[in-house]
Amino acid sequence: MRIVIDVQGMQSESRFRGIGSYIGSLLDALVKLNTDHHIVLIASAAFPQSVINLRYRYDKDYANCSVVQWHGVFPVAAHSKDNKSRAIVSRSLMHAFVNSLQPDVFLCAAIFEGFLDDAMTVIPSQTSRDYLCAAIVYDLIPFRMPESYLTDEQYAAFYKEKLAELENLDLCLTISDFSKSDIVASNVLNHSSVANISAGRDACFNPAVFSKAAKQTLLGKYSIEQPYLLCVGGGDTRKNLLRLIKAFATTSHKFVKRFQLVIAGHMPSIHELREVAQNERLSTDAVKFLSFIPDEDLQALYSCSEAVIAPSLYEGFGLTVLEAMACGVPVICSNTTSLQEVIENPVATFDPLCASDMAARITSVLTDTNYRIALVQSGLERARCFTWEASAAKLLQALEKASAAANRDLPQLKSSTHQESLNALLHHVVQAPGLNEWSDASLISLAQSVEQNHPIGSRKRTLFVDVSELSQRDSGTGVQRVTRSLLHQLVKNPPSGYQIKPVYGSIEKRGYRFAHHFGNEMFGEGFYRADDSSIEYEAGDIFLGLDLQHHVATINESYYA
Repeated sequence: MRIVIDVQGMQSESRFRGIGSYIGSLLDALVKLNTDHHIVLIASAAFPQSVINLRYRYDKDYANCSVVQWHGVFPVAAHSKDNKSRAIVSRSLMHAFVNSLQPDVFLCAAIFEGFLDDAMTVIPSQTSRDYLCAAIVYDLIPFRMPESYLTDEQYAAFYKEKLAELENLDLCLTISDFSKSDIVASNVLNHSSVANISAGRDACFNPAVFSKAAKQTLLGKYSIEQPYLLCVGGGDTRKNLLRLIKAFATTSHKFVKRFQLVIAGHMPSIHELREVAQNERLSTDAVKFLSFIPDEDLQALYSCSEAVIAPSLYEGFGLTVLEAMACGVPVICSNTTSLQEVIENPVATFDPLCASDMAARITSVLTDTNYRIALVQSGLERARCFTWEASAAKLLQALEKASAAANRDLPQLKSSTHQESLNALLHHVVQAPGLNEWSDASLISLAQSVEQNHPIGSRKRTLFVDVSELSQRDSGTGVQRVTRSLLHQLVKNPPSGYQIKPVYGSIEKRGYRFAHHFGNEMFGEGFYRADDSSIEYEAGDIFLGLDLQHHVATINESYYA
């Protein structure tokens, strides 16, 4: 089975949140577990550095996993109405690219991407494909809490469009029994089945003992000055941070002086949170706000804390609760949604709408030794129930089962030649509203994207060797002698499947041209055709900056991307 997975959730703003972490950990386990299927990961060329990271992470060591990138016409972020025409065209490009990979299963790992950045997700309609479509839906938070998340008209429209796309799914995957029940009850799906594949904990989250010096170094790095209660998560409404601060403030004056409340995560509402702390007469040091924490430090912050609290009103799973329990730290959390399912210990929960109930649990977890020991023991035992290997196995099982069932019902579409597929794509593209108003640069970008997404494949791949300095000024320096020698060896002994073409750039114009005249001087008249035209590249070609000039590189910065 050929499983194609859209991993833009690891490239977009979600890479800093639980979704990006979830996708990466799930895929790490999946590619190790998989032996029977070929997995293709689709990344977006809009995030070039992350494409390199993904290829290093998955292409290098796994024979039946590959990373490919699709090209759109950017920017396409939905928050700007100016991007609408490009978004419509890029959606068609993405759909055609998925089709060209001939999947048996297409899995979108994060469908609600692309409002603030240039991610572009698509779930093709059932009549336009002959393969199974699945997606991971982590939660329905905006749907359930519209007064907090859908007040922006533009985002509300974006979210509702994505919800409507869920009707195209054959299989909906989610991450907890609560989320599964919530999705089914919401009636946002058409006829797709829903499967819970759960979640796991990364190996770095385990009990650890830190020396006094190591602990002091860590706490000094984050300016934490006292024993602390840790809360990890973003600053959006459902995280319930305002009530957490109020609950912390209602504990005794002596208690507040002994401990700090440390809140880690992306905080768009940090000024409001600080104002609440001030209104509750907490000192400026009583509540400490930290930004995004890397995993290696997060594990240490969990382990060095007195306890971890998760006061959320709504979670699809609650990864921080699992991670903290796995580190052997006392954990308390809300008695709502998926959190009570993850912790599975009623005495560790509280009513998140009641500040006094929360305050009572905070007091107990920071002062009652027997209670703390019991929470650590139950937490460690519960954490062992969740592994990424188990989640990956559930994912494969769900895809295999759904694919077997879908093969009986999917439409049998007529096979198309490369040219027929291109003609169909261009037919959709030319009908996009506003296309006649596009700039020349955008139209050129569109043409390049089509070519890169659908190379004809009639020629060998090309290794473009930059000889910008050597071809224009051969001063006989050591660097130039090395460049000349390496080019000579590459031309005489090219890598298998590649042809070698010397190229050069200039400061007058962005882009590169063939250095055919230089090549003929070096290898003999007629070795290359006698023109230095602009290069044409396709997917799979390689550019080797063997003789980079800094001023040429500066001019071509956007060209390399």
